[in-house]
Amino acid sequence: MAAMVPPCFAGLVVLAALPVRVDSDSTCPSEKEVAQALGSLLSSVAESRSKDVALVHRKGRLLQVDLRDAQGALMADKILERDGSCAELAALTAVVIASWESDVHPEFARQQPEPGPRPLPAPETIPPAAVSAYDVAVGGSLAWSGSLAGGMTAELGWIPRATGPGLRLAVAGEATRGLTLAQAKAHWQRLWSVAAIGWRIRQRPVTFDLLLGGVAGWLRMSGSGFAEDRASSAFSPGITAGAHISWWVAGPFAPWLEVTGLWWPRHHTVYGEPAVGQRDIPAWQIGTALGVALGRAGQ
Repeated sequence: MAAMVPPCFAGLVVLAALPVRVDSDSTCPSEKEVAQALGSLLSSVAESRSKDVALVHRKGRLLQVDLRDAQGALMADKILERDGSCAELAALTAVVIASWESDVHPEFARQQPEPGPRPLPAPETIPPAAVSAYDVAVGGSLAWSGSLAGGMTAELGWIPRATGPGLRLAVAGEATRGLTLAQAKAHWQRLWSVAAIGWRIRQRPVTFDLLLGGVAGWLRMSGSGFAEDRASSAFSPGITAGAHISWWVAGPFAPWLEVTGLWWPRHHTVYGEPAVGQRDIPAWQIGTALGVALGRAGQ
């Protein structure tokens, strides 16, 4: 039948088995608390072996720890400035003493369990690459430039990163308008193409493009009721600005609405005999267009 060690003597067994003796003039931490903390850090030794001595002295927040050999020679010393419970101070003191002892007597160091396998790092989350947006759009238009006229437009848009800067190209034409000069009448019509830079804002399922670009136009004019009716045409450059809105609610198809303004800086005049007079072709145009687009809104 195995002999049982009474609990009251367990601390004494630990103290006797340590390779270092603890002397402390403090009750916080006490000799017993420091020795018990050392028990988990150092291996036990035979009782016949001469032991080193750890001296612990506390004054306020300062904790003086000295390690001396069996003959009393100083081997190491350290001053700790710490607050905490007695158990926390005992554990800290034990770590300092065990570190010194394992440096002087490596055989006293208690073997630590092998660490378990390292967990694999979590896979890095890579955000999906931005997908470009594009659309091919056709629609009808209605614009005011001295009078109302309907027309047609076809457009191509491309946004490299789905939002932000992009490019929009368009070709458009409108029905013939008229200017009355006395008994005569001048007929005029513009056809044009647009290259515009844009900035896209997206709020699913809506995309909103702000546009600014240049216009290459072609103006055709003819007369009726003049003494001599003539026809002519001329290059008519311009500037445009506007907004284009699309609703991507049906897969690759989207209805769209566009509002634009155009300015034609080149001056064009229709004139006849003195009795007929003359009139200028309007230099400003404000219009809207509505249609359907086929494309991709991007990601």
